[in-house]
Amino acid sequence: MELLEFKQKTKELFKYNDFTEINKILLENANNEEFIEGYLNIIQNDFSKDWLQSLYQYELSDREQKHQDYTPICLSKLVSKLVGESDVLIDMCAGSGSLGIQCFNQYADKNEYIFLEADENVIGFLIFNLVIRNIKSKVKLYDVITEEIKKVYIIKKGEKYGSVISE
Repeated sequence: MELLEFKQKTKELFKYNDFTEINKILLENANNEEFIEGYLNIIQNDFSKDWLQSLYQYELSDREQKHQDYTPICLSKLVSKLVGESDVLIDMCAGSGSLGIQCFNQYADKNEYIFLEADENVIGFLIFNLVIRNIKSKVKLYDVITEEIKKVYIIKKGEKYGSVISE
């Protein structure tokens, strides 16, 4: 599937008029099993590519002012192998969660996962990615410079998908 086809299919499922609405829609539907399954049907349950990351990067990231780019999956896989097993994995500037997701793929439930992200506009992408992969974790909307925690989301492991609550 090409990005343009993915974009069209998600537009039908997400029912957005403007790309800036996607983050909010993902966050609002993170506990909606029907919505999750609709999304998984679009990607055909294939997690080898992070389609949401691609969509965000090409449509919403601010490359000029913030120099936002996202970690390629091949680099996330390599770094996850270099990190090895640990008690706690902290993915700072998590974006859509690529590094933490690859560590989870490598070590499953052997780590505690904490994702820190400063950009409110990508939090929905990150949380949705964790929920559909059923990764028990904490996500903190966090300013790394001031160390201010603006909001905390807890993703609880479920039978099929995670569920999200906010503190």
